[in-house]
Amino acid sequence: MGLPVTLEFGLLPVLGVAAWVDVRQRRVPNGALIWGAAVFVLLSSDKTMGQIEWHLLGALIGLLVYLPFYAKKSMGAGDIKLMALVGVYLGPPGVLMVSLYAALVGGVMALLFVLTQVFGRRLPFAVAIGMGVLSYLWRDVK
Repeated sequence: MGLPVTLEFGLLPVLGVAAWVDVRQRRVPNGALIWGAAVFVLLSSDKTMGQIEWHLLGALIGLLVYLPFYAKKSMGAGDIKLMALVGVYLGPPGVLMVSLYAALVGGVMALLFVLTQVFGRRLPFAVAIGMGVLSYLWRDVK
C-alpha cells in the first residue's frame, strides 16, 4: 500500500523544496507552503466538519510546538509555518511525533555545527523537519 496522494504530491515535495532552499538560502519559501496547502485542500478526501477540525488542530499544534523558539529568535518563521503544514497533513499525533523526531535530528545537526561550523550562522531546520516526517512515515505509519 502506497502513501496517500496528498502526501506524494503535497507534503513530500514541499519538504524537499523547503530543505533545499533552506540549505542554500536559509529560508523556507512561502510559495512551497502555499502549494502544499492548496494540494491538501484540492486532493484531500477529509472534508467533513470533524475531519477539517482535526487537521486544523494539527496545524495549531504544529505552530505552537516550536513557537517559543521563534519568539526567542532561534528558529525562523518559515520553519514554524512548515510545521503547521505538517500538522495539517498528519494531524495532532503525527505532528507531535514529527516534532520529536525533528528535534532529535536538529540536535545531531547542532552537534555537527559545533564540531565543524558546516552550517554557518543558522541551522537549516527544514532539513530536520523533513527528516522527522520521513522518520514518522517510515516508523509510525502502518
